[in-house]
Amino acid sequence: MAIDEEFINLTGVVPGAAHVLHNVIRTLIDKKVFEKQKINGGSGSLFYTFRYVTNDLKKIPNNQVVDISKIAVTTTSTFQGVKRVFSGIRATGRLHLGNYLGAVKGMLKIQNSGKYETIYCCVDVHSITTPYDKNELAKNKREIIIDYLAAGLDPKKSILIYQSDVPEHMELAFYFSTVTTVARMLHLPTYKDKIKQYPKNVSMALLNYPVLMAADILIYKASLVPVGIDQEPHLEVTREVARKMNQLYGTDFPEPVRFATKGEYIPSLTGTGKIAKTIEGSYINLTDSKEEIRKKVRSIPTATVSGGEMTPGVKTLFAFAELF
Repeated sequence: MAIDEEFINLTGVVPGAAHVLHNVIRTLIDKKVFEKQKINGGSGSLFYTFRYVTNDLKKIPNNQVVDISKIAVTTTSTFQGVKRVFSGIRATGRLHLGNYLGAVKGMLKIQNSGKYETIYCCVDVHSITTPYDKNELAKNKREIIIDYLAAGLDPKKSILIYQSDVPEHMELAFYFSTVTTVARMLHLPTYKDKIKQYPKNVSMALLNYPVLMAADILIYKASLVPVGIDQEPHLEVTREVARKMNQLYGTDFPEPVRFATKGEYIPSLTGTGKIAKTIEGSYINLTDSKEEIRKKVRSIPTATVSGGEMTPGVKTLFAFAELF
């Protein structure tokens, strides 16, 4: 802990003279803190810490004493406190079962509840972070919106947009990138997967993908995001960005949570990994005919292995049977 002399050497001010927080930031203080007379806190130094008299914490501007254990957490069955919702899908092909069960199904449930402002997006800028054909991209952009409408998204209940039509997404992403480290991006499992998939085409845009996703969500101050479980690492980045911006600049960005649905992880028809539009033969499109679906299901590898263990292909079939 820092004695008075160390505090003065560290900060250049006498104890009690430093303003530790910006007065526009709401500070929540757990009531259990006041069970102790003093607590230790970080100083920004590797060698010193601060010891606070807990009653002095009540002098922090805009503070609120709360019971942290009773703060509600949003789940699949309750949306308490949520006012705005955002989600988007890349324009890399027609909607498939993974898109529907992992995201669109949740979008519909929230939209049709009538309780929330819902903004759903074709994230076409995200689509150019990996190799693409410009003619195919133009076609895919139209088809994503068509598939949204066919699946049940209603322009009278939800706002449907193209990401590229709102350049403020990209502007905000730039500012967010100033509080996000390269090291943090390099450790994301989704980025590592893309490196394996496109070893010769890894762009800076791909590295910055989660930061742009954070901007997509936070520009509307959305606090609920219906996406698949594979997007949870990106949502954690979004929450980190929100916290940093709020701490540094006094903004009031929410820390969004994911709205999960049953079947949010659909195994690939190839028996390896999950359904992905960028992996041919791994998915069933919502627009596939009955005959196309039969053909794809019959192509799932189901060879047996010794010991009676189910192969990945057999597990895929059981997953489909459970969902449908």
